[in-house]
Amino acid sequence: EAGPSPGPAAAAAPRRPPRLRRGTLDLANWMGELIEAIADVPLHRVRLPGTHDSGAYRLSRRRMGDLPAWLRGINSMSYGIATRPITGIMAQWGEAQELDILGQLRRGARYLDLRVVHEHGAFFTAHGMAGASFEDILTQVAVFLDKHPKEVVICDFNHFHRFECAADHYTFLDLMEKCL
Repeated sequence: EAGPSPGPAAAAAPRRPPRLRRGTLDLANWMGELIEAIADVPLHRVRLPGTHDSGAYRLSRRRMGDLPAWLRGINSMSYGIATRPITGIMAQWGEAQELDILGQLRRGARYLDLRVVHEHGAFFTAHGMAGASFEDILTQVAVFLDKHPKEVVICDFNHFHRFECAADHYTFLDLMEKCL
């Protein structure tokens, strides 16, 4: 005889995440390794590690990024001479990350906080001074996702400094489509 059936409560029991020993999770592939535990979980319930000001690494000592217009004006009128003593300090202050985007993703980040500045027809990250080009940023995301197809990356594009018209937004969307 088979015995009593487990009943509906047992059938509805939530899946337990797989047991992992400390230090055994491959950070570049953590979502793929935990697929059984997170596959049916709504995305808003998955805790995604992320980085703040993700593109703020190796900031420029010359491109003024999202700094106030009056300071950019002084920089432009003086060909950078008047602002040279402070741009290095501002760049060091603004650098929130040591790793580039690919490095952050390899270390497990799946949410990227990306602040955008439109400058001289191109798009860069910004945190005070301008950072990497968005073509470079998006290419790093694409390279990572091509090598890690079971991972999901959320790119939160925000702030949009010096986007002066709808065409600037459409040009940025075209860049995203081209790179991703």
